[in-house]
Amino acid sequence: MSHPKFGQLELVAGRQIVTAERLEILALGTNQYWEDGQAICDVISSVAKANAVPVLPWGFGKWMGARRRIVVSLIERFSDGLLYLGDNGGRPQILPYPPEFAQAAEIGMKVLPGSDPLPFASEYNKPGSFGFYVDFIQDYDGVWTSICELLRGNRVDVKGFGSPETPIRFLRNQLAMQYVMRTSRKSKSC
Repeated sequence: MSHPKFGQLELVAGRQIVTAERLEILALGTNQYWEDGQAICDVISSVAKANAVPVLPWGFGKWMGARRRIVVSLIERFSDGLLYLGDNGGRPQILPYPPEFAQAAEIGMKVLPGSDPLPFASEYNKPGSFGFYVDFIQDYDGVWTSICELLRGNRVDVKGFGSPETPIRFLRNQLAMQYVMRTSRKSKSC
């Protein structure tokens, strides 16, 4: 796939795993399946053992309250470079840059931006609109393998592209998600 500004793009398989703590972990670079509902630390370790890249993505409302404490403890626990944080193109522009991202940067943990579109027809053009790129890729064993080696070796500067969500679109999407979740729950209870 080609991008008008960045040239050749590599699409990488991945999975989203919902943990017992109601936080998601992304497993990048694999099509392996993990059951939802497992403890988050076990999921991170299992994803890393599968030679995939475990990413804890930002989520509105999920990085607050009790779950925020979990996020902060995960940053501290996995400061060895095993875990990555994920910025999200759905994050609203009006919110300040998450302090957890700054905490992660202080210890050398990478933040990997990604688009994460919602399941609405209006989001069809969102994939690939927010993400990251790296320079100096050696394509000996494949682009993704080279990116992983650079990320794991801390020898790369992750450069983001795209913009977070506008306030109006963010609000519209959040209201739509709440509507879908509530009507889904209501229809299941009947």
